Amino acid sequence: MEIKDLIKKILRYNKDSDTELINKAYSLMELKLAGMKRLSGKSYSDYYLDVASEIANLKLDDRTICASLLQGAVRGGMNLEHIRKEFGDEIYNMIERLNNINKIKKNVSVVKYEAESLRKLLMAISGDIRILFIKLCDKYVNMKDIIYLNKEDKTRVCREVLDVYSPLAYRIGLSKIKSELEDSAFKELEPELYKKIQDNIEGSKSDREIKVFAIKRLIEKKLKEAKINAEIYGRAKHIYSIYRKTIVRGYKLEDMRDLVALRIIVNSIEECYLVLRVVHNIFSPVPGRITDYIAMPKPNGYQSLHTNVMTNDGNTIEFQIRTHKMHEDAESGLAAHFSYKGIKHDLEFDKKLDWIKQLAENEKSFTNKELLESFKIDFFSDKIYVFSPKGKMVELPEGSCPLDFAYHIHSDLGDKYSGAKINNKMMSIKDKLNNGDIIEIVTNKAHNPSRDWLKYVKTTKARSKIRSALKKYGPIISKGSIIKKEEKTKIEEGLIVVENFKDVKVTLAGCCNPLPGDKISGVPSSNKRVKVHKLECEELKNANKKAIVNWKDPKGTIIEITIIGNDRQGLFAELINNISSLKINITDAKGKAINNDQAECKFKMEVENLNTFIELISKIKKINGFKNAFIHL
Repeated sequence: MEIKDLIKKILRYNKDSDTELINKAYSLMELKLAGMKRLSGKSYSDYYLDVASEIANLKLDDRTICASLLQGAVRGGMNLEHIRKEFGDEIYNMIERLNNINKIKKNVSVVKYEAESLRKLLMAISGDIRILFIKLCDKYVNMKDIIYLNKEDKTRVCREVLDVYSPLAYRIGLSKIKSELEDSAFKELEPELYKKIQDNIEGSKSDREIKVFAIKRLIEKKLKEAKINAEIYGRAKHIYSIYRKTIVRGYKLEDMRDLVALRIIVNSIEECYLVLRVVHNIFSPVPGRITDYIAMPKPNGYQSLHTNVMTNDGNTIEFQIRTHKMHEDAESGLAAHFSYKGIKHDLEFDKKLDWIKQLAENEKSFTNKELLESFKIDFFSDKIYVFSPKGKMVELPEGSCPLDFAYHIHSDLGDKYSGAKINNKMMSIKDKLNNGDIIEIVTNKAHNPSRDWLKYVKTTKARSKIRSALKKYGPIISKGSIIKKEEKTKIEEGLIVVENFKDVKVTLAGCCNPLPGDKISGVPSSNKRVKVHKLECEELKNANKKAIVNWKDPKGTIIEITIIGNDRQGLFAELINNISSLKINITDAKGKAINNDQAECKFKMEVENLNTFIELISKIKKINGFKNAFIHL
């Protein structure tokens, strides 16, 4: 391809293209890469021209095409500031993000390399999704020369394609690029298995083509009788997708009979369902293999009706039924929103990009291994569709529990989770959700997340939110327990939890007198004590060593509190009324006058949760004549 061919391609879909800008980007790239060749012998300038051509196939805007060319200029040593000066901030920002992605050390483990690659990619595309289109087209062109790499680099690139770029291509709806990336990588990683599947497909190709042709003619005849205009195409399934079925669904290669699919494209949604009825009148549908992606689109926006039917010779064949608009969207995915006409933002589009923001926000809370595992769960797991009581549909990975549903709806709903009704029946947090379940989450304002929840949740979002909440609220520990976490000890005493210490006595500092609700920290001493101070306390500021301490949920523990106030008529009764108004059970109460016309009131009470106790402290502080309060650990 030459630059004039690229320009012609662009002008076919964008007659107002800034061809002068594109020619300028190409000339600069060609100048910087002059004489530089790839291992295949192909010039680097031709390589980046091919990348730009794939970008043009997606009908993307001029600036994205320029950025795909100028990344080659940077490879040739072009200064980024020169790009800013010549092409402006928008293209400069794209080039800078692309440049940051490429700064990954290759002499590290596969897990570390893939995780760092994913982190940098997420950071870049969360700022501009067009970066992902460029990187995918880059990988797509690069995989054509994969045979020229040494074995180590070949393995690294192919694994990255399968583990990172292929699922991302799927998520933004670039099915053609996804499938070809997968087949190219799979062919290099598993050449013998690839050939076995290929031979199996080729061996039955002629016989299969005859049968498919006959089925196609029959469908055409029936649709014509129903006065439905349709285009019908047959397509062989991709080798890697066949391989995935042998792994995920446990199929044997020799038993696989659905190696081909027929695609029927019509003018309207109503005709899609009419076609489905025609197909089912001719062939028997396979139970459980009918999927309505029109009513329930995939997260990447994909819409189509899928059905598997049994043919007369005992084989199965898949039909995909969609409108022309759905087919166009399936081919270009989210790229349709970044056309040469400008970025089209709407509520539905922004919703489709939520997953990028979530991944970018969550990646910092995971280790390399956890990040990759979570990414694979979110992208590779089979999906289930469940509903809220008001009919809102939610897509979750298979194996998800009610907590995953709660956190998908809202983090507050997850944090305050106390139970769930599944199909109007109370179920355990351990119960797995199934397709079609209707879920109602039961909450309790006094509840906070537990570390045990991490054992049950499946989604990245839920795991990340639980971890964030644990940092915010502090660990939730059963009464009288010592819990180990990552070989560190946590001690509780009264209302306080101390992390990373054992065999210590906890006291509340008299200098600042911390109360539940105050932000606190601890100061360990040489006599195995940890004294708890308010964060603003001067004593704490002068401490050389500090301990991590948090308030804990009393969960019905008997708490003793002393309240000091001005001695006046009705003080004792007012305190009792405030405690009772929060439905706190008082087990003992005493009052007496002390020096300086003050009164001392002592109460023992059974408090169900920390938030209620904090509310009580707030009420007590507002009582007329209040002086101080002390908690007895």
